[in-house]
Amino acid sequence: MPYKITLLIPNYNRADALERLLESAFTSIKKAQAFDQCTVLVVDDFSTDDLSKIIKKYEKHPNFKFMLQSKKCGNAETAFLNSLSSVNSEYFWLLGNDDQLSESGVEQILNLIDDSKLGFILLNPKINKEKISQSFVPLQSTSPTVYYERGEDLFYDFGFVTSTTTFPCLLGKTAPVVNYHKTHDFNQFARVYSHSFTLFGALKDMPALFVTTPIVSFTLNERREEFHKLLKQAPAGIAFYHQSLGLARLIRETARATGVTIAKIGAAIEDEVDKDHMQVHATHLSHFVGFFFIEQLCREQQNIIKPRPDFGHLVRSELNEIMEVIEAFEDPELHSTCTNALSVFNWQNPPATWKYSFLRSTQAELRGLALKKAQERNVKAPSNAPRKIAIGIQIASTLRGVQASHTGKPI
Repeated sequence: MPYKITLLIPNYNRADALERLLESAFTSIKKAQAFDQCTVLVVDDFSTDDLSKIIKKYEKHPNFKFMLQSKKCGNAETAFLNSLSSVNSEYFWLLGNDDQLSESGVEQILNLIDDSKLGFILLNPKINKEKISQSFVPLQSTSPTVYYERGEDLFYDFGFVTSTTTFPCLLGKTAPVVNYHKTHDFNQFARVYSHSFTLFGALKDMPALFVTTPIVSFTLNERREEFHKLLKQAPAGIAFYHQSLGLARLIRETARATGVTIAKIGAAIEDEVDKDHMQVHATHLSHFVGFFFIEQLCREQQNIIKPRPDFGHLVRSELNEIMEVIEAFEDPELHSTCTNALSVFNWQNPPATWKYSFLRSTQAELRGLALKKAQERNVKAPSNAPRKIAIGIQIASTLRGVQASHTGKPI
């Protein structure tokens, strides 16, 4: 009988972390007595660390498999999409090698997917901050689980570049995602965030679920560490390519592929984690793009003040490409703010120090607009609709789903 679910682990190095993950995974499988329902697949991206002892330890399990990627991926999102074709179970649960499962995690997931109707499940994680030995749960809900008749609405409530990008929080039906990726390879437009837009396109018409109580945890990358990690993957050394031009291209191509307007995608709520203060800032995807577009403009002015030989610049056609998407968000305040920022950026007379200061103040203004929009957000929903509360902000956002029990059944 085929397995119900695969714990899919795209891996690169970090042997000690991988071993801890596998230990937590098999402990959870054992507690659920699910060796015949749950398999573990590690797909390695040609690690330079020695993984042989770990593989030898777990290969005795018939439900464990280790394999290499068909080609070097060099990026976590690409590694996931590339390895998904090796999954033979009905569902996949995506895990990073520094994640941990709770002892009851597998049992809870098997109960949720028992009737096979759900296309996508988003889990709420516990986030660990290693340097200060603290952890926090970024979101809370007034319902144990939140059920969505259409997965599309879950993405509008939880976004495309924050909650729905985190590996251990993503669980979905395998076949629709594999088939969608074959015909819509978003990696060609941008690699970072390509997986969340692929999941949206593949699973938006199927029922989905948000699970409030954490059954997974992961360690938060430090802000500087995350920046340098993304910079290594940025084309031509463009510091904020992924969050500006790359993201604009993914939004545009997703709109073309799905028929959903750019404005509707841009209105999705994002819960952006402040890694320094362990808080969550509510924003919209559209404002996220605008904020990092201006951030890239700031960095380019900064590079004029203090040049770096390996620094990459957006060319005029790329700046226009981003502005076309920002205009398509149909948010006049956002468009006006970004237009003013670009006008000053292109202005020849003022010194770079003045431009930099102006752009920073414009960026702060945009952050204020984003918070205002989040507070004014109005979703048509019954009075007993579930709410989402982000840590650090006093906003209870109405969700588009309905209250559901611990088993995922609508109440």
